[in-house]
Amino acid sequence: MVKLEQQKILLCQTKMAKVREGFEGGLYNLNEARSKVDDYQDPINRAEQKTKRLAGVTWGQNSKVNVEDLKKEL
Repeated sequence: MVKLEQQKILLCQTKMAKVREGFEGGLYNLNEARSKVDDYQDPINRAEQKTKRLAGVTWGQNSKVNVEDLKKEL
């Protein structure tokens, strides 16, 4: 699950980089670029929070997975 969230973060960061390139190339104006970057920042924030929660549940107890807590979290 953590790897999936990390992949989501990487994908959104890649898309943000493309928007920046588009802005620098004149494809987007400033408002359009900001809007698109903000649209990608929200999923990044959610994925980072979820990663932290999952990491806390799975590695917070002497590196053993607490299956019941993990089930509740999912």
